[in-house]
Amino acid sequence: MGKHQPTQEMRAIIEAARRRESAKANAFAGAGKTELLVLSSEALGPGGLYNAFNTAMRTDAERRFNSAHVLCLTSHGIAFRAMEMARFQKRITKRIPPRTAAQRLGFGSDIAAAKLGHLVLRTVDRYCQSLDRTILPHHAAAAGAVEETEKIAALAQDLWSQITAQKGDCPILHDYYVKMFHLSDRPLPGRPRYVFYDEAQDGSAVMVDAIQRQGIPTIWCGDRHQQLYRFRGAVNAMRQITAPEYPLTQSWRFGATIAEAANRVLARKIDFPDQRLVGNPARASRVVIGTIMRPHTCLCRTNAGLFAEAITSEHPFHVVGGLDEIMKLVQGAYSLWSDGKPQRHIEELAQFDSWQELKDYCEAVDAVELRFLARLVEGHGHDIPDLLTDLKERHTDEQKAFLVLSSIHKSKGRQWPAVRLAADFKEVDDRIKQEDPDTYDDELNLLYVALTRAQDLLVVNAVLYAFLTEPAVAA
Repeated sequence: MGKHQPTQEMRAIIEAARRRESAKANAFAGAGKTELLVLSSEALGPGGLYNAFNTAMRTDAERRFNSAHVLCLTSHGIAFRAMEMARFQKRITKRIPPRTAAQRLGFGSDIAAAKLGHLVLRTVDRYCQSLDRTILPHHAAAAGAVEETEKIAALAQDLWSQITAQKGDCPILHDYYVKMFHLSDRPLPGRPRYVFYDEAQDGSAVMVDAIQRQGIPTIWCGDRHQQLYRFRGAVNAMRQITAPEYPLTQSWRFGATIAEAANRVLARKIDFPDQRLVGNPARASRVVIGTIMRPHTCLCRTNAGLFAEAITSEHPFHVVGGLDEIMKLVQGAYSLWSDGKPQRHIEELAQFDSWQELKDYCEAVDAVELRFLARLVEGHGHDIPDLLTDLKERHTDEQKAFLVLSSIHKSKGRQWPAVRLAADFKEVDDRIKQEDPDTYDDELNLLYVALTRAQDLLVVNAVLYAFLTEPAVAA
């Protein structure tokens, strides 16, 4: 059994599962969705497949589900097994360098060829995120090839043919074999009788479609207001899937004050919820503004903001997910600034031939993270290498750290007693709401996810403080 007695809301979903009906469980933050799925699996018995959002959630699920009842896999794990990718293990990699792609297409390895390879790879990525059966010009246009989209699409199709060749040697990225599974119409591993799809608000479009086409009763479980990966092509299955929807409004994670802060944020959304999040009456949570002198977790919107927090703290710290990613980004930005050396191996910087190009891009586009990164590098200049050395020395295990640092994306599925929101959140105002409604809702989702990681103490930033002190928006 779970930690709590099932609520009436949970029982309604479990009964739908018993009737072999597909359903959407719209679970607010901390509402016990994993407990719900465990209870549902006990009611349904053997023959279940749990689609986990990431490896950490899969590992946690394996501890909680009865292994005789439910097979726990990520979307990549499902596709890996279904497509028997172990045969191609030596070809599977995390990244194909743009120059490698260009060389495979016969374009050499100079800068012009690398730019072409970058566009082709982005076109393939866009295709792999789509439900299309073939690569089309609009995939190239979405990847940034405004001109000559047909040429780029044709080159991408050529590369895709090399990727999918049974006897070829072209590298295969993990998202590529998920797309292959989507195209194959093969059955799910183990031929399950029922499926649990977790974090369905950030579902892989191709995996959501592939599972739907299986015709198997599925519980789509998630929080439609925790969608964070729209920029990667994720779909909000909680909105798109046609199935009866059941709410889970009772949070066990935090008390009424944090729940009310979350409701204030959600009430500003264009698609605000019909229900309100209910706090745990057994928890006396606090929401404050100011400094915090006790061990705590700081949640940052950007990697640059995370780096700024790390270098201003004098305490031992830990970065959730490791320090390597942020070190690589800052070192790359510093190299671009100091040496004028293009950083093709770093996704965020690959498109820039010079520091001035990055600055111009920041002026032309609302690139919050890059602008923050540019200010940071220019502000610290040639002190950056020493700062990086100091960070390596102070970085420690999470259990030993005074300060735990995490991006909002890596905080998903986590909770901490005391949470502070960093200063790098984007202001969310009516102008953004009018000009770009999707971005407006995405920013509110980020704020909602961040504040609901706190259990006992939430230290707000200026953006959330403005929401809490302005008159409440009538839902």
